[in-house]
Amino acid sequence: MSDETPTRLCFATPLFHPAYGGSQQRYLRYLPAFREQGLAVRVFTGTAIDKKINPGDAAETWRDHPVGSMLPQETVNGTPVHRVRLPTRKGPYQRWTFSRGLDRFCHDRATRPDVVQLLGAIRFGAIPWVKRLQKLGIPTLYSVTSASKTIRRRQHFDTRLAKFRTLFNSMDCVVTNSGAVGNALRAMNVSTRIEVIPNGVDLARFSPAPSPETSRSVREELGMGSTDRLVIAVGMVMPRKGSDLLLDAFLRTAAHDAHVHLVFVGPGYDAAHTDKSEFANRMGTLLRDPNAASRVHFLGMVDDVPRYLQAADVCVLASKLEGMPNSVLEAMACGVPVIVTPFAGLSDDLGRADREFRLCERSPEALAAALTELLDDSAARTTLATAGRAWVEERLPLDASVARHVELYEELVATYRGRR
Repeated sequence: MSDETPTRLCFATPLFHPAYGGSQQRYLRYLPAFREQGLAVRVFTGTAIDKKINPGDAAETWRDHPVGSMLPQETVNGTPVHRVRLPTRKGPYQRWTFSRGLDRFCHDRATRPDVVQLLGAIRFGAIPWVKRLQKLGIPTLYSVTSASKTIRRRQHFDTRLAKFRTLFNSMDCVVTNSGAVGNALRAMNVSTRIEVIPNGVDLARFSPAPSPETSRSVREELGMGSTDRLVIAVGMVMPRKGSDLLLDAFLRTAAHDAHVHLVFVGPGYDAAHTDKSEFANRMGTLLRDPNAASRVHFLGMVDDVPRYLQAADVCVLASKLEGMPNSVLEAMACGVPVIVTPFAGLSDDLGRADREFRLCERSPEALAAALTELLDDSAARTTLATAGRAWVEERLPLDASVARHVELYEELVATYRGRR
């Protein structure tokens, strides 16, 4: 790459800011660093389904545009964002509208990228569109961020598994942030190039609290006393994240500890989503516990996540399925001890159990016991916090992850140019 002709990178994802998605949020935070590396970055995305839009959001104006049309260009985190109006319901028509919009975007000389990285949920039907981009001379990458049930299957005759394998093999490269996910992809006979690039953490933004005032202001905001302790979970409130399991464990702890609070930082669960109604009912039942009324807090999406992490005494991840969870790494970077329950995708990239984080059985009883033990042991919290911060500093700085991505993009672009 030269200064005169920067590599033009496009992130293509059906869902992007202000809607919430883990991998999208991660790359959103990477955007300034990619620009600093000399890349010319754009984002191509779609409009969210109605239930992903909060009343009063500017996104409500999306409905004023016809399906398939391009909305006025936005700028998010200093990066141009191009958004196509999608149908409000999920399904083949929505996916086709997104793919057609991306195809037109890439054919337009004004916006044509040198390389496209796909994020989020991509289906088998995307393959013909991927091939069209490759015929244009545009290499494609796909980010796989968790070891889903399909990826973990071993039955090679399974139709769904075969479709995912074909989808992954249509890409020039599959990128994942977890060694465990990379191994799962190889086990399902993915033959295309697989790159494992761990997440990077902005150590300047996610750092220990600069002063006690940070913790004090958050605790006052939550109605906490000066001696109360705070447990935090960052991410969507949903079944896969184990939000109900954590709430159950917390209430068991709160039953004998009047000085502990729990805060969920992340978008909430929509009870109208019928396939998850069992989860909604369970959350509703748990929240009727007397200890939940004033000591369980749901903040939704916030811009200043580090501020809440810096005020926490313990961070918990009770997820069933992850790749390399940002919330854990960012808590470690903020000097917060972390409790993790085993999940599909857990690998040594995250650290060593009981050295950089506490690992406990995935049950309300075990998690409650681990919470109580750690909350009552300030020395253990300090030891875990110190080791966690050191792990992220040494192995997972943002600049290292960004540099590896940039190297990969430029290598793929050079390979395609060499074929001309």
